[in-house]
This record gives sequence, C-alpha cells and structure tokens, in this order.
Amino acid sequence: MADATERATAASQLFNSSDAAEVTAHHLLYESTLPPSERVARLRRVAVTDGLDANTRPLAWTLLLGCGRIEARRYSNLCDGLSDDAQKIRDDARRTFRADDSVRQKVRDAQIVRCVTALARSRNNEVSNGANRSAVAACFLYALPSELEAFACFEKLAELCPRYFTPTLDGCVVGAALVDHILRCISPDIHGTLLGDSLLLDDDARTPVEDLVAYPLLASLFTCVPPLDEVAVLWDATFALGGHFPVLCVVALILERYAAGDRSVARLQPRRLAPLDARRIVARACAIAPRVPRSLYDVLERHARDVSVDRAAVAAASEAPRTPPTPSRKLSSARKRAS
Repeated sequence: MADATERATAASQLFNSSDAAEVTAHHLLYESTLPPSERVARLRRVAVTDGLDANTRPLAWTLLLGCGRIEARRYSNLCDGLSDDAQKIRDDARRTFRADDSVRQKVRDAQIVRCVTALARSRNNEVSNGANRSAVAACFLYALPSELEAFACFEKLAELCPRYFTPTLDGCVVGAALVDHILRCISPDIHGTLLGDSLLLDDDARTPVEDLVAYPLLASLFTCVPPLDEVAVLWDATFALGGHFPVLCVVALILERYAAGDRSVARLQPRRLAPLDARRIVARACAIAPRVPRSLYDVLERHARDVSVDRAAVAAASEAPRTPPTPSRKLSSARKRAS
C-alpha cells in the first residue's frame, strides 16, 4: 500500500508545482500536444491551483471524472422509466434552490427529475433520492452546458464516492466523524472550544461538529452553502484529487470561520455560514493534508468507497500511535491567494 503520508503531502505540493503557472486549462484541453495521460495529470494540478472557469469546466470535469463516451440513448432509456421514489424526486426538484433566481433561470425541475431518476435506475434504486441528491444534480446542470453532460458527471461522481449516494448516506456519516477526529488531531483547542459543554452520553455518540456542521455539508457536497459558482470551484479540486477531499474542505472551512470569529457550532451551521470563498478553502485543505496522522489519512482516503470503514474504524485510526507529520513545503502561492 502506498504511503498515506506521501499521498497527503502530494496535495500540498500541488501548490508549489513549477509548471502549474506555465500552463492553463485552456491550453491543456485544446492546444497541448502532450500525451493524454500527461495532459490530464497537469490538468489536475491546474484545477487545484487555479481552478477552472465556465469555458473550460465542462470538458475538464468529464476528463477528470473519466466519463468517456456519453451515450444519449442510454440516458434516454434510463429517464423513460420510474424510480421507486418518483413522487419524492418530483417534490424535491420543486424545492431545490427555489429562492435562487440564478439557478432557477437556468435549471428546470424536469431536468433535475430526469437526472435523479436516471441515476436511481442506473444503480437499481440503491441510491439516496433525498433533497441533497437533487441539489447535486442541479449544480451539475447549472455548471455544464447540456443535460447529458450533467448526468454523465453526476453518475461518475456516484462511482467516485458511492457511499455518499447510498440510501443511508453512510459515507457522509463516516466523513463527518473524520472531520471531527481530524480537527481534534490538528487543532485540539479549537475542537474543544466548539465542543464546549456538550454532553455526550457515550464515547460512540456523535458530536455537534459531526451532526450539525460536517454532515449537512458533506451530504450536500457543499451545495447547501451559496453561491454555486464557488461550490463549483470546490468541485474542481475534488474531481482532481478524489472523493475524500470534501472532508478536508469541511475542516478547512471550520478553521477559516473560527478565525473569522464564528466560534460556536451554532454559528457554523450551513444556514448561518457566510458565502463560500472556495480558493481559500482549497488552499487551506491542501495545507491540512500533510498534518493528518498517517493512519487517519489512510481511512480518510478509503471511507467514500470502502464499506469496512465505519465510525469505529475512524476512532481506532485516530487513537493509533501518531506518525510525525511530513514537513509541509511552503505554500507561498496558495497563501498569497488566501491573503
């Protein structure tokens, strides 16, 4: 098994990549003569260091997610049938981003219904059809030029982190526990302050950080915090680095808001958060990665796919003897962007 600490450090090192500033996403997508694998590798760096824009994002997302050929007939066939929760999907679609005019002007309810229905049928209805899935589908429909591309990326995301799409959202539950334990490891004082006087009935009880902050952010993949243009930037980095990255983004967001004065769980709940500053969050998340103990980072990387990773496994990894963190290289360019 590859060294988890080295993989964590790799995310941090992306900000120091000497060639990141020398190429752009547009150049890599439309002009570069590099072999395809090298172009995608460099595109991952650019997606993390600089983010993508509305023009490069559609093609970049399909490449980063490995969409391959997009079959219109298959999508049409998946849309033609009914999922087990057809009425709930329609009801959720009507409520999705109802107060956001910029989204409602571009994304129609029928498109959301078709995308969520097609995903449910493609996974034999073994998928969560809650409001969070409608919001994720709407974000793809908002960011991408066609419904077919939106579904292709939506389906690939479900393959990237399948446990975030199960009926019980068990990956989100485990991810929330990881947020709590990573925060406890790297910033015990802040974790203690946020926990405050919370009464936990037993050692296995979920903390307020898990339940009220981390879980809703992960279950919605940040779509519960506006604006969607900033959510798309977080997704740029997630598709480049992997399905575990949103957990680090939640930790980064908590630290950002704590530094800004939001020092209670009540003020960190999604409905009370300030609008996202995605570039700062991505920069801090990459800086956090090498500070996570090796055993905990290994669990972090596996939690979105591996059903053997549960809250007990997270707790055990957190309590394992800590490997000294790899010295973080200077993140000068990231810090300049965050300043």
